[in-house]
Amino acid sequence: MNITGLEACSLLDYPQKLCTVFFCQGCNYDCFYCHNRSLLCEKSDEISHQEIESFLLERKGFIDAVVVSGGEPTLQGDLLSFIESIRNLGFAVKLDTNGSRPEVVAQLLDSDLLSYVAVDVKAPCKRYAEIAGRSADALAVKQSA
Repeated sequence: MNITGLEACSLLDYPQKLCTVFFCQGCNYDCFYCHNRSLLCEKSDEISHQEIESFLLERKGFIDAVVVSGGEPTLQGDLLSFIESIRNLGFAVKLDTNGSRPEVVAQLLDSDLLSYVAVDVKAPCKRYAEIAGRSADALAVKQSA
């Protein structure tokens, strides 16, 4: 997983749960208003799986959940195994996604790994590409939601 940032403790990102938020590098959209623009381009200073696991184990009993956000997490090839490892530590997992890869969201839901999914709908269908940039596909987002 290309995790390049984290919010150690959040009361805002998972309803009614104290959580840690991990930010994945990279996104397939280019929204002009993005508040995580620094995650769009490639970075090499990613946080290792071992560092993430140690970080979470130190906070077990304090935080209730983990949010996997971005960038766009569904672009990560090892997302399923990453979330599975977090669940195995005993944490609930929320996915923040732009919904562009409904097949990945469906796979995660079918695997019963997610406790919560938030799909960020960027705009009305007819303005999707204008707002989200690049090759934004409103129909894919509808399938994810």
